[in-house]
Amino acid sequence: MARPRNPKRDEAFQIWLDSKGQMLLKDIAEQLKLSDSQIRKWKNQDKWDDHLKGNVTKSNGNVTKRSRGAPAGNSNAKGHGAPKQNQNATTHGFFAKFLPEETLEIMEAMNERSPADLIWDQIAR
Repeated sequence: MARPRNPKRDEAFQIWLDSKGQMLLKDIAEQLKLSDSQIRKWKNQDKWDDHLKGNVTKSNGNVTKRSRGAPAGNSNAKGHGAPKQNQNATTHGFFAKFLPEETLEIMEAMNERSPADLIWDQIAR
């Protein structure tokens, strides 16, 4: 079972708050007849500075942002690409397997024509 909280801990915090954080920790320790390292430990564990400042977020100004991915010039995957004329880019084989050649020719012709020509053909009919 854990030891009960030392009542002098809250008293030390209150003394420090009343001084608005100006009183030295060793002076608080002398007043309460404790070691200054004990007061310093309580200050760190209970985050006294955060209580004094209020709700202030911690700055990450000195943290550098790491770039993602492999470093420049990385050749780890060299020579391990897909073989020539692979079909990796096709989502499914429907168009390759079942459409007749005539339909594929029409689709290619549609891709070659400009959108303005396609709209004009729609209007002319």
